[in-house]
Amino acid sequence: HCDFFLIQSGFRKLYLIYSGSDFVHMVQNSNSHNLFEEPGELLKALRIARARSYWLDSTSDYRQNILQWIDKARRKSTKTKRIDTVVDHCVRGVRLTNY
Repeated sequence: HCDFFLIQSGFRKLYLIYSGSDFVHMVQNSNSHNLFEEPGELLKALRIARARSYWLDSTSDYRQNILQWIDKARRKSTKTKRIDTVVDHCVRGVRLTNY
């Protein structure tokens, strides 16, 4: 069972998909009309660190670039390290610049 929500604020559309107790958060970039999926591991880590609001307040272009950087990791350990780096920067309220 999945629940699907659409939230629109100005030109930004947020698609939230909940499946059981887990959720996948998808954002539509108004410039490119591409959907990209945020990994569940990232969203869970942001929620635990209470840094999700900083992530969601970032521009969708920034988030998409970070997600592509995370996705390019070939090893699970590299992906985990990149997610930890993103969460650390969100907790501190600082954009990640060298990725």
